[in-house]
Amino acid sequence: MRRKFLTSVRLGSFAIFVAGGLAAHINTAHAQTAPCGLTSIQETTSLVYPPIARVAHVNGTVVLMAKFKASGEVEEVRILRGAPMLQNAAKSFVQGWRANVYTGPRECPVAITFRVEGIPKGCDDIHYESKPPFAVRDDIQHVTIVSPAPCLSVDAAGKRGQRFRL
Repeated sequence: MRRKFLTSVRLGSFAIFVAGGLAAHINTAHAQTAPCGLTSIQETTSLVYPPIARVAHVNGTVVLMAKFKASGEVEEVRILRGAPMLQNAAKSFVQGWRANVYTGPRECPVAITFRVEGIPKGCDDIHYESKPPFAVRDDIQHVTIVSPAPCLSVDAAGKRGQRFRL
């Protein structure tokens, strides 16, 4: 009976596993305790879902690169990718951040996700009010803004329009 064996050799950030004579490379990543030296963020501006993007059900993630001074103030924000309708809202939100003090300037990636959820209920009710969007901080560098779907109505001419303010 032939025995199967499993051995591993660690080479930097790669691990090589040998099982029964076959080698497999697995890239390992080490968790960071404080990405980019960020341990806290103070938000001085609120995240706004652009009304036109909300009505058009534009969803997506805007990825930005935020450059912080040693004092924690945001020095510069660059947009790397994301839906054009959502970019300015995400950039304005991140520009209002204040990070913890650090030993020097740093540049950190940030992801802001915008999501319209659900089908509005009770739109036929004359007292229906659309709930405002709300933000959830997933972690220090990731924020999601969730917006209930806005209520649209059909007027007497059969055209769709907004029934309530967004």
